[in-house]
Amino acid sequence: MRHITVLIALGAALFAQQAAAEEIHLVCSGDSSRSMIDATANVSGSNGRGGFVDGSATSEHREHQADEVYVDIVDGQGRIKLPDSLIPILNGHSADGWRNFESLSVGADTITGKVSLNLINHPKISISRLTGRIAIEEVKRSFSGQCDPYDPKTVARKF
Repeated sequence: MRHITVLIALGAALFAQQAAAEEIHLVCSGDSSRSMIDATANVSGSNGRGGFVDGSATSEHREHQADEVYVDIVDGQGRIKLPDSLIPILNGHSADGWRNFESLSVGADTITGKVSLNLINHPKISISRLTGRIAIEEVKRSFSGQCDPYDPKTVARKF
């Protein structure tokens, strides 16, 4: 029984070491969307009964566009580069657009984590290692797409 416990501990240590040493570089193409307020209009007029009515109207819609997200994970540490459409107007510091993952978890089938954009916005990120699908969810903004691995040292540039 003691030998089995030692073997299990050694196997777990080797798996953790392998996961920590793993390098993952992804480019993810997909669709980002964000909530937009169309317009606010003040309306006034007769109510048809000799009185006046005042009011305002606002409407909200989702704006969609094609975008790309980049993900780098090296030695258990990760960073992500989000498109401008996912970044709120008031946002925290980033290094050339790259932001570090919070609560990064690299599993056999999924990669999950969060990223801090400011004091309020911390979108959740989930990537399937089986299908390559990525989902980034935040209250007013989201991204879904397909990720492909690349090697930054040998990637062929388009031009």
